[in-house]
Amino acid sequence: MINIISVRYRPPKNEDIEKIRNFLKAVKMLGCRIITSKDDDNLFDDIAEYVTDREEYSTAELVIAFGGDGTIIKAAREFSPYNTPVLGVNTGTLGYLAELSPDEHDVIEKVICEDFRIDERMMLDVLIHRGDSIITPDLPALNEIVLANGPVSRLFKYDLYSDGVQVQSARADGIIIATPTGSTAYSLSAGGPIADPSLECIITTPICPFTLNQRPVIYGSRTNIEICSVSCRENNIYLTVDGADIFQILPDDRIQIKKSDISAKLVRLRNRSFLEILHEKMS
Repeated sequence: MINIISVRYRPPKNEDIEKIRNFLKAVKMLGCRIITSKDDDNLFDDIAEYVTDREEYSTAELVIAFGGDGTIIKAAREFSPYNTPVLGVNTGTLGYLAELSPDEHDVIEKVICEDFRIDERMMLDVLIHRGDSIITPDLPALNEIVLANGPVSRLFKYDLYSDGVQVQSARADGIIIATPTGSTAYSLSAGGPIADPSLECIITTPICPFTLNQRPVIYGSRTNIEICSVSCRENNIYLTVDGADIFQILPDDRIQIKKSDISAKLVRLRNRSFLEILHEKMS
C-alpha cells in the first residue's frame, strides 16, 4: 500500500488545472499524503503539503508527473537515485511515456494498492575528462546525450572510440548517444533506429554527417564510448543531457559515456506492448 506520493507538473494549461486538482483530490481521498518541494506556482497548496527536497526524496513512495514526456523524463531522472517509481499522467502533446490521462480516476485505487508493474529503463552516465578534473551532470541521462554546435550551425570534427578502439573519425553537425528510451526521440528524427525499451544498448546517431559511410551504430550496454578530438572553427560545441544540463566542450576534453548503475522506474498499468504504444503514439 502506497501512503506518501510526490507530485510534479509542468505549468499546466488553464483547462488542465482543474483536471489535475480532481485527480489529486481522488488520490487524497484514498488516505494518501501528497507532498512536493516544487509547487512554485502554489496551484495545489490546498492539496499537497510543501516539504524540503531531502524529506521528499527520502519519504516519497511514488511520484505522479503531470505533463508531457519532458516532465516525465525530468521526474524519472530526479527520483532515479532513490528507486522511486514515476506514474506519468499526460497533459502534454505526445505523452509517449505517460500511462494515464488526467480523467482516468477509476484506476487510482489500483495504483495505491500497488497493482502495477515497474518498467525499468536503462540510463547513461557521462563524464567529461578535462585535464586532471572530471565534470559530470548530477543525474544520468534517460533519453540521450547530444553533442552539437551552439548558436551557429557548423560542421565539427570528432573521433569516437568503443572500448578503446577507434571506430569513427567524422565531420558532422553533431552526434546523439541515446538509450533505447531515447531511440524514439531526437535520435529517431536524425535517422537512428528504433529500439525496444526493454533492451539494454547504446545507440550513436550522427547528425547530418558529411560523408556517406557514417551511419547509426548500436553498441552493447557494457560498451565504454569515448569521444575525443572535438573541434570546430569557433569552438562553440556543447554537450546536452536530456535537453536540461548543458556543458561547453573544449578541444582537449575527453567525453566518456557508459551505462549507469542507476535505472529509471516507470509505472505500467496496461498490458500494452512496445509496438502497440509505438503505433498509437507515432501512427
